[in-house]
Amino acid sequence: MSQLALSIPDDLVVDLAIEHLCHAAGCSRRVQPRFLMCYEHWWLVSTNTRAAVDRLCRPGQWRDKRPSADYMVVAHRAISEVALFEHREDDARSHEVASQRWLERTSPTPGMGRRR
Repeated sequence: MSQLALSIPDDLVVDLAIEHLCHAAGCSRRVQPRFLMCYEHWWLVSTNTRAAVDRLCRPGQWRDKRPSADYMVVAHRAISEVALFEHREDDARSHEVASQRWLERTSPTPGMGRRR
């Protein structure tokens, strides 16, 4: 008996193989690895922050687990925005601190942040 060979895109295979949850605090919804959040939480993020996340998300970073520091800054900012909206102040604060630490990693002068 011959086997049927299927051509499945790599992105689909990876997405099905890895369980990935929405990064919003307290959310347990499964999302594809290339998404930061579930649909409901994503639309709570400000337009500017959503645009920055989309702009800085490098194709395939969910596969190699090597997002840029710039992406991490805005990703933590997005998570913090949702936490504030949901009155999760402690979670919001911890993600703002994480965002600031990532920003400092990209700064040429320690403690100064990056100029835009």
